[in-house]
Amino acid sequence: MPRKNTLIHTLFVNILASMLLLAFPAFSQTAPLEQHKAAKPLPTLEYVDSEGKTHKLAAKSRLTILHLWATWCAPCLDEIPVLDAVATAYKDKGVSVLALSLDGKNTDKVQDFYTKHNIKTLPSYFDYQMKVFRSLKLKGLPASIFIDENGKEIARIDGPADWKSAEVKKLLNQK
Repeated sequence: MPRKNTLIHTLFVNILASMLLLAFPAFSQTAPLEQHKAAKPLPTLEYVDSEGKTHKLAAKSRLTILHLWATWCAPCLDEIPVLDAVATAYKDKGVSVLALSLDGKNTDKVQDFYTKHNIKTLPSYFDYQMKVFRSLKLKGLPASIFIDENGKEIARIDGPADWKSAEVKKLLNQK
């Protein structure tokens, strides 16, 4: 009997994976930077740190990048080390990066990933119940929201970002 359940589970996973690949053929391509003509107010956004303490999003720098990701998201795994390098390179230029994991309460899984990939600049924060994700009406992961010093959204990338693109660099270097 357990063998039948395993077979059914494997079949289900394969069908689901095939459907996702058909639905999202550009899965590994980068998503465009969508800059807004006018800054958009954000709802109150709360997240937790690795000790379970709740924080509210507040603009603390010239530009804050709110990045949502998960360890089960393949493009996210490629992007986090690059984003860590961006955070390091732009930290003295008034850019802060806040990476929120959607791994539920699997804080150990995120910490293991950070350790394995030598992530030094990004602290680990969590959106346990996907409230931030839903509040921002995101389409999927990864997603990056660019927030100005007044706490308003000025741009976003719904999907994998090209952090070396001219558009993104221009936004990061903006005064």
